[in-house]
Amino acid sequence: MDSIPSQTRSDGIAVVTIDLRAHDPASALAGLRAGIRGAVEGITASGSATTGVVLRIAASHEVSSIDPAAILANQPADQVLSQASELTALLARLEDSSIRSVAIIEGEAVGAPFEAALACNHRIMVRSPGTRAGLPALSLGLLPAAGGIGRLLRHMPLREAMELLARAETVDCARALELGLVDEVVDTGEAAEVAALAWLTSTAQRIEAGRKSADPGADQAAVQAATSFAMAALPGRRRAAITLAAIASAWATQDRAAAAATELRRSVELATHDDTRAWLSTHWRPDHPARREPSQSPGHGTHEDDHHCPDRAIARIRAAGLLEAMALVGDGVPAARVERLAASAGMQRGPLLVLDEISLTPIDAAHHQSEGHDHGHGHDHGETHEHEHEHGHGHGHGHGHGHGHGHGHGHHHHHAKTHEHDHGDHGHANGHEHGHHDHHHPHGHDHEHCHGHRHEHDASAWPAVPPAAVYVLEKMAHGFGRTGRAAGGGFYDHPAGSAPSLWPGLEQFERPAVGLTDDDCVDRILFAQVIEALSALADGLVEDPAELDRSARAAGFPGAGGVTGFVEARGRASFTTRCAELASRFGERFTMSPDALKRLPGNT
Repeated sequence: MDSIPSQTRSDGIAVVTIDLRAHDPASALAGLRAGIRGAVEGITASGSATTGVVLRIAASHEVSSIDPAAILANQPADQVLSQASELTALLARLEDSSIRSVAIIEGEAVGAPFEAALACNHRIMVRSPGTRAGLPALSLGLLPAAGGIGRLLRHMPLREAMELLARAETVDCARALELGLVDEVVDTGEAAEVAALAWLTSTAQRIEAGRKSADPGADQAAVQAATSFAMAALPGRRRAAITLAAIASAWATQDRAAAAATELRRSVELATHDDTRAWLSTHWRPDHPARREPSQSPGHGTHEDDHHCPDRAIARIRAAGLLEAMALVGDGVPAARVERLAASAGMQRGPLLVLDEISLTPIDAAHHQSEGHDHGHGHDHGETHEHEHEHGHGHGHGHGHGHGHGHGHGHHHHHAKTHEHDHGDHGHANGHEHGHHDHHHPHGHDHEHCHGHRHEHDASAWPAVPPAAVYVLEKMAHGFGRTGRAAGGGFYDHPAGSAPSLWPGLEQFERPAVGLTDDDCVDRILFAQVIEALSALADGLVEDPAELDRSARAAGFPGAGGVTGFVEARGRASFTTRCAELASRFGERFTMSPDALKRLPGNT
């Protein structure tokens, strides 16, 4: 690892830059230790004039506090413990120091880099499409070992923290701020450094820093509930669930030093178990390449539809789940039920709320492009399209769309109740043919950025819109003019100063006798994402199952095991059967290629 850049300003504030983006996980872990060691030694040295520390931590992939390569090399537990304990001790010294510290998080600083950030008094994230935070070690069968679990429990309620850990979730800037994992979000690294220096020199930070983080408390009832959740969230991984629950119990019932020792010991015991080695052998690549810089990500000047492009895979996987949620609304499922079932499946945010943040505009553009329409490019479209949807649940809406565009969408709607909607077979008999083709378009569109998401504002990122979702899309975007939060409202109302609430007008889509079970609804959302993920693997957007799982988790797919864990937990035969059942009932989008599972671990 190169030497760590460090600068001490005239006011005594040390700025330490720990850039891990060009390094593989093993050297990145060594670099993180070196950077923290330099910062700690600087503030604890005899006669030190340091008045504050800014840690600029930049990464492009997960870095575990326990080196997976060491586990696969069968290093003895005591040796693994010795290596892991160094970072644990350094972060404890940083946290306990009387010198205040600020962490600046840039890029995908997840795992050990985020453990380091949690040890600081104040955290600032730099907003970009690739910026993530979290402790997803369980995706590798591991657990944070450098005090990250305890610090997470001090910043979040126990149950929410356990949920984040068990599902190996990483979160974007908005979600991290909402959860209280970071204190500020800014647009550039330079703005982050200015904010960090301002916090360190302000009077308010001295008051804030003097307050103790919330103690998780000796709440045995919560511990028991968290244990049950861990067992349910980690199917087939009983050892990992028990270890996570034991560590959470230690932080809820022991003093900090004892709990930290328990976290380190139990994490190492889990890491060196034969079951973990077996898991790592199929979920981690020793030759993990450094990912590209965020500025080089597709959607920001390049397009890689036919090449390795994890960001586009993430966008496709996320889009599949969001569109299926919208299709459920079109099939008559109450919007509140859709959001509730998505949460029960482990999705961090309701899909309809996420659609509001993204906006229906790029989805509408993608849908009409796939039909051969050209919206919003300065051409005058004098045609009128009569949409005849046959949906037998009594929603008859004839749409006459006159598209006259200078630059933008000029839609004139004539909602005459002239036909019936039959969602029984989810097919549309349309006077205007809806051709649902998964086309990738080589051109982008000018859209406002929805921070924390990749590619969603590029119309080519959206797969074919399910027929039932087309009905909702047309009504919301063109009938009601509710395309999302930026347009004043979408599936939710967004009153200033208040939490968003579902728009009452969505009741128009509901059918009291809709024959969809909770399992049907949940499986449609999850299987849509899994099938899209397997397609991304087949298309070469991700290189292997390990990268597939990382992409799925980044897309918000629930479950520590990602797509491969989901298929394994279901059983391949059962998974394939369920896909066929969903395809027969809800459409060909659930049809899976016979070769789709061949590249997953354990294939014979």
